[in-house]
Amino acid sequence: MRWLYPVTMVVLACSTHHGSDAGSVGNPSGPPPCNGSCSSTQYCDGKSCVDIQLQSACIAPKATVVLDALDNDDKAARDLGHAMSACNPNMTIDYVAASDAKNVLASDGRPLVGPGNLLITAGGSFAQPSVRFMEGMLTPVFSQSTSGGQRMQVIERANGNPLVDVAVSALTPTHDDFVVQLAHEPASGTLTLMVYGLYPAGTVAGVWYVQNVMMPKKETFSDRWFVFEWTDSDGMAGPTAADMFVKLGSGK
Repeated sequence: MRWLYPVTMVVLACSTHHGSDAGSVGNPSGPPPCNGSCSSTQYCDGKSCVDIQLQSACIAPKATVVLDALDNDDKAARDLGHAMSACNPNMTIDYVAASDAKNVLASDGRPLVGPGNLLITAGGSFAQPSVRFMEGMLTPVFSQSTSGGQRMQVIERANGNPLVDVAVSALTPTHDDFVVQLAHEPASGTLTLMVYGLYPAGTVAGVWYVQNVMMPKKETFSDRWFVFEWTDSDGMAGPTAADMFVKLGSGK
């Protein structure tokens, strides 16, 4: 069973999209992006194959941020929008609701926006359809609940090893694990950036870390996925620079 917290940017443009969920907006018919020549660790930017790594998120001329109607997630998603604006001031950013995301997401959650449009989500698979779809088979790591919902795991897909195996009771407003990863949906050519905690506090901490640590030093974070453990060390509400962030794994 996979779920993430059933308990759990400057706006440059806002839009609501309508239309069919067949095919993709970026490539509704015809050959796959870059004629399918990109490897599993690359994506097509509309012209050529590019290695997937954190700084790839700053290349796109456009981004679409999906809001899932959970307050913590939506605030974090807008903060991710700020982070993208900081790393690429020319990026146009649209915000859409997951409940009204036609031409952005197919009915099964598959990203549709296509090359040149980065799909951004904050929050896990419980509320974000694209995370649920991508983690089915297309992401380098995925999360799942075990032991009848009493434990949570983050699994590295390539080898099946758990990077995190934690009791749900250990996930609190001051301690959580979070995932930052980029993944490519090959049919539409959409590159996705997803940040989520195992519970809500981890999503907030993860986005804070991306915005304040990773993006300002993106050249030093050359992998495509990262898993961190966050502990509130200073007693302040929410994540701060004084907190403890421990990298549990990363990779291509």
